[in-house]
Order: sequence, then structure tokens, then C-alpha cells
Amino acid sequence: MFQFISGAFSRSSDANDEASKHRTLGPDHDRLPILIIPGFMSSGLEIEHSPKRPKWKGKRIWLNLKSLGVEHLKHAALTPWEKALNRANRKGTDMGTFDEDEDDTEDQLGTNNSNAPRTASQLRRQQSAKEEAETLRSLRAQQAKIRSDWCQHMLLREDFVSERDGIRVRAIPGLEGVNYLYPGFMTNMITFVFGPLIDFLTAPTKSQKQKRKQQPTEAEAEQSAGAGGGGYQAGVDLQAAPWDWRLPPSELEKRDQYYTRTLEQIETMYKKCDNLPVVLLAHSLGSLVAQYLLQYALERKGQAWIDKHIYAFVPVAGSHRGAPKSIKQTILVGGSIVQNFLNYEEAVLMGRSLGSSPWMFPTQLPPDAPAVAWVHPQGIFQIKLSQPLDVMPLVKERSKFDLPRRYQLQAALGKTTTPEEKKKVRLVSSQFLDTTDNTKSGVDFTTETYCFVTPPHDWKDQEDFTIQLYLREPEWTKNIKSKLKKQPILNTVKGSGLVDLIVFPFGILNTLTLGKSRALAASDPIALKSMNLKSGETRKQTLTFTHLADSGGMSCCTPAAPRQTTVEIEVTWNAFDTSPIPQVCENVAQPHENGVSLTFQNDETGEIYQPLSGHDALHNEGRWGHTYLKTIQKVYRSDPYGPNSISATDPPPVKRVHAIYGTNVPTDIGSFLCRVDECVSKRRQMPIFHLDKSGITLKKPQAQESSPDNVKETYHDYFEVKGPILTDVHTPTHPSGDGTVPYWSLNWVEKWKEPSPNNRVENVTIKELPGAPHREILSDKRFFAEILRYCTKKKEETAVSPRNG
Repeated sequence: MFQFISGAFSRSSDANDEASKHRTLGPDHDRLPILIIPGFMSSGLEIEHSPKRPKWKGKRIWLNLKSLGVEHLKHAALTPWEKALNRANRKGTDMGTFDEDEDDTEDQLGTNNSNAPRTASQLRRQQSAKEEAETLRSLRAQQAKIRSDWCQHMLLREDFVSERDGIRVRAIPGLEGVNYLYPGFMTNMITFVFGPLIDFLTAPTKSQKQKRKQQPTEAEAEQSAGAGGGGYQAGVDLQAAPWDWRLPPSELEKRDQYYTRTLEQIETMYKKCDNLPVVLLAHSLGSLVAQYLLQYALERKGQAWIDKHIYAFVPVAGSHRGAPKSIKQTILVGGSIVQNFLNYEEAVLMGRSLGSSPWMFPTQLPPDAPAVAWVHPQGIFQIKLSQPLDVMPLVKERSKFDLPRRYQLQAALGKTTTPEEKKKVRLVSSQFLDTTDNTKSGVDFTTETYCFVTPPHDWKDQEDFTIQLYLREPEWTKNIKSKLKKQPILNTVKGSGLVDLIVFPFGILNTLTLGKSRALAASDPIALKSMNLKSGETRKQTLTFTHLADSGGMSCCTPAAPRQTTVEIEVTWNAFDTSPIPQVCENVAQPHENGVSLTFQNDETGEIYQPLSGHDALHNEGRWGHTYLKTIQKVYRSDPYGPNSISATDPPPVKRVHAIYGTNVPTDIGSFLCRVDECVSKRRQMPIFHLDKSGITLKKPQAQESSPDNVKETYHDYFEVKGPILTDVHTPTHPSGDGTVPYWSLNWVEKWKEPSPNNRVENVTIKELPGAPHREILSDKRFFAEILRYCTKKKEETAVSPRNG
């Protein structure tokens, strides 16, 4: 087992002599210098300037868990408030609004005990419990604030390029920026990037001790990978070129002069290493960064410069034709590392602000690849307010102290003819809108759209449905609740706002819990039968909200005049749209015209899923999707270096390419999407489509037998449905990818063996590592052995010679 070692790297004062000593294998061999280019989310980032958090200047922000407030989450909590905090973190709840476990926590602490303490020890315990509860609330708020500030530093603006005002976050230079995202004895094993390889390559080798005179064989190199090292010197013949993985390729040069500085770094390495050409070692998206760098070098420096300074290009798990999984992660943030420490909404905001994600999008899918997205045909019934809701007539009798500070609107859709049907009523709720965001005329719910899923084309039982809206307010504060428990109901003052909770429904005190909301008013129910909605039509209706306390209950507490308010709503039903989507951007995961034909059926509805291109899947995400596609067209398709074409699929301008990648790992190549009952808000950037977690079946044709003992394998056998994900699996005749990048993208370098007028590659070699996942390959000793073997060359192989032909 490989031992992870952390430590600082230092450069010798006599770098050239030291590099020569480490590099020398004998009179006939050289160890080639290596420049590492990391992949997506694999460069450490640090803060250069922050007006928001000046003390964060110079500190690592990616991936510094301490800056996220994780130091408050202890694995072995010693007190009830620590346990409650850990429960909150596991649930992924926003710690700034977390109330669900507060009652339970304080019950453990003794603060909810109705029996007052009678001894001095009980008083001390109660005081200690109160202090711990206050500490919990303070830490909870502190973590939420830290996490919010962290997001503000990492998020880019809507142009996917600009940072927030005054904030500068940049890649950490050198090997320190690519070894471990969060260096530490306990964190190295889970946040490693190139750290294991760096630790191995910079360790002394047996060959150095024994003064080996010949090139190690592949078997000897693999044995050395388990027992020895590579003998490289960090910062001299082993260097790295970290980059800000949030930016699109062209912006790396405009903002950071990344390609210019990297070419200068290569020239410096070449001189320090006795004029030996450099090996470009790139992982994942870093392979596309390296290819972009080579195209930049070809234009700025020329082919002769590349032949002199670059020995080979070594892509590791290279996504040459893209990775379909990247589209799913951009839309849904599913499986992204940021979900481990951010709540879902924060993760969505961060994932959708990145300008580098389209770099990983496939353009044209190969014939043997299915569509990257499959949508469940569904119709959508929508309810929307046409104007702000005036809530003052409902609460005008309350004192100023008891007026709600925020409100929530809830929409209900269902059949109410039988008790069984009433239990199936579907509810959709908005977020609470703070009164500070209210207009003068009321709470502005016009930004919220309440969506319900319906049959895709013919909503036959539409006439049986009824809609009703509920206005809700937050639950009481704890102080009010405790006061009510200590006094008789008859002592409650009419009109104080507290009486409403008692009269409707009676006994509600026994059912409410902290952290929940309560109904304040309800609209009149409206039967859809009266509207007779057709697809695409919108009907307007005026609703009257009546305070629930005025609808029944204790008549002695009911005001003489009912408390009511009115509002206009718009109701729309849209059938599943099969019309072509207007093209905003050229080819984004476009299925091949002669591609495989697959049929997927929903087990519950029987509907057949419709294939979508990556372009259409993004377009369906509304305003954000349209903006994102326009950015792809502007930033990527108009880039002269072709980030998704020339600098991705075309042969690079180097003599040698040696690809290393894992195979035969089930790989995500598509996802099943659906709409759900939810409130879509303009205030929040949340996905419109979601992963469809209902049962899905791949309909396979009946196997054709060529003989009793030989069943033909069809392309249907290459794919499996695992929940909402379509995976590519290996068979005896069909290899799969590395879990992230499909085989047809990893193996694209095979095409570079074919001669063409613009193909400058003279030698293409491939090393496949069965069972090596996309990220874990970087800690695989087989990978170490392959790098060591490939970078140890005879002197005549490293000499610069004129290009043949």
C-alpha cells in the first residue's frame, strides 16, 4: 500500500548540480524533466486580495475546509450541542436557519423541563446548558456566515469570467498547488491530486543507490514503484503549472498570462535540465489545457520550438472528446465534490458559475454513444400571482410586536371528492419571503411559479381537480409558546394575534413544532372544470383569501367583519412540447445521425423517454440555460484555438503521445430527467429538471441466436440503467471508460496514428490500466511505474533531430 507523505518542497541552492546528480542514470540514459498540468478542480486556489475577509489574504481557499467552518464539526462530540451540530451537517441543512433539532437538543439540556430546578447543582446545570445552547446558536450562525463568504470568493459572475468586486483568487504556484487540495496527515488520503506521484518521484531510487547503468524494464519499474522512488528533484526537473480551473481557456491568458508564463517555465526547465526536452504530463481536463498550450506555442513560437523543448505529451485519463457526465453535473451538480460541504443551493450556484465546464462538453457524439439526456414526457400545470399580495387586511388587528416578518404561499392541487383522494392532495410551497423585500402594496409572490406535473398530452381528468392557495406565517417564537403554556386560554387578549392559534383549529398547541409554519389564511377553492384549460392557454382568476380564524371555531373570538384580501392569479397548462428547440449554440453533445437507437420506458406511467442533446437539455433550464449556451457560442466556438476541436480532437503538434487511462469501470454516459411538483423562483437559481428516480427499463430486442451455443451480443448489452443514470459497462467485446470519461473519449488518441497532412505526431502509444478509476489512477502504482519507465530514455532518444519527411 502506498504511503502518503506530506511535506514542504525546497529548492537546492545549487539547482543545476543537484538536478544533474538526481537525474543521472548512467552515461547512456537520461531521466526526462516533467511538467504537471492538473485537471478540473485539481489546482489549489489562494486569495490574493479580499475586501470582505482581509485576514484570508494569502490563505488557501480551495480546498481549505477550515475556511468553510468545518473546524466546528467534531467527529467525537462531547456535548449535546456538538451532537446537534453534527446532525445538522449530515442532513446538509443550512445552519443559519436550522431549527429542526433545536427542541430535542434543549430537551437534552434540560431547558424545556417544566419542573423548575430546586437545588444549587440543578441551577448550575441549567445555566451550563443555556450557555451551551447559546454556543450552538453562535457556531451555527458563524459557520453559515463563513460558508457564505467562501462562496462569494469562489463564485464567478454571470459572464462566467469576472470575480466579485475587489476579490482576487488565483492558482497556488508550483507543486504545492497540485499535490493535495487540503494538505494534512489525515486529509492527504482523501484530497490527493498528484501528491502520491510527486512523493514517489522525488524519493530516492534503488537505481541511484546501486548506480544502475541501464534503463529499467517495465517489471523493474513497477517493482520500484512499490519499494522505491523516481529520484526527481522537486522544483527543478519536476515542476507543475497550476491554473484557475474556474475560467474558460481564453481567459487564462487574458487575465493570468497562463500560456505565456508556462512557455517561459518550459524554457527555464529545459536549460536547468541540461537541455533535455520536457514531458507534458496532464490529467483529465488538464489534457485539453496542454493541447491548448501546444496550439498557442505553435502560433507564438513555431514548430521548431516545440520539437526542441517538448519531448512528449502524456495525457492521463484525457477527456479528448469530452465527458457526458460534465453536462449532468453542470445542470444538476450531481456527484460534484462541492456537495460534500455545501448545501444544494450553494452547490448549484457555484457549479453554474464556472466558465470551464463547457470545455468538457462533447460536441458530436460517436455513432456508438446514446444521447446524454433522456426526458420523461410530462405536462406542466402552473399557477402564478399577477400582482403582489396585500396581507395587511389579514393582520391589521395585531399589535406591532406580533406582525409576521415573513410569509409563505402554498398551492394545493388535488381531487377532494372522497377521503382517499383528499389524502393525495399535492402541495407546493414557496420560500418564506422577508417583509423587507415586500412592496408597499404587499408581499411580492409574483416571482414564484407553482408547478404541478400532469400527463404529457391528454389531461383527461382535469375537470376533477381543484386548486386552493394558503398563506402561511412562521411558527411562534419559543418565548411566546412558553408564556402561553403558563397561563389560561381565557386570559389571552383578543386581537393580539395569539388567539388565532387557539380558535382554529382548536387544540393546535399540541400539534405544532418549532421550525414549522402555520396557516394564516386560505383562498376559496376553484374547480378546474370551470376553466376548461387547453394546452398553452392562460386563464386569469381573482381569489379571495380569508383569515382561517374567521372561517369557524370559537365564535366569541371571531371579529365582526371577516379579515379578507384579494389577488389575481394566472393559471396555465402546457402539454409536453415535442417541437424543435431553437439553436443557440453549435453542437453540444449532439447525437450522431446514425447513432444507436435505445428505448427506455417509465415503469409507473408507461411513457417512453425522449432523447435530448446537451444543447436541448441546457436550453430547457430557462434563462440560465439560454445565457450559458450564448456564452459557449461566444467564448468557445469563436476561439481561434478551438478548445473543443483543434485543441481537443485534432492531433497535437508534438512528435510523441503516450496516453494512460483506466478502463472497464462502469461510466456515466447519460441521465434520465423529469419535472417534479415544485415552486420555481426567479429569486433562486435552481434546476428546473431533476433526476428521475422512478423505475426505468431499457427495452431490449429479443436475442438473435446464430447457433444453440452462440448468442449474438448487441449494443443493448453495453448499457445499464442504474437508478436515474445510464452507464456504459464493459463486455468481452466492448470496453468501458474510467467511471468519468467514456472509452470513446479516452481512446480517441488512437485516431492520431492515422496519417494526415496536419498530423505531426510520429509515435502514439497507449497504456490501459484495467479497473483504474478516473481520479484514483493518480495513486495507482501501475501509473507510477509507467511514468517512471516512459520518462527514462536513452540519450539518443532525447537528442534533438530534424523531423523526418
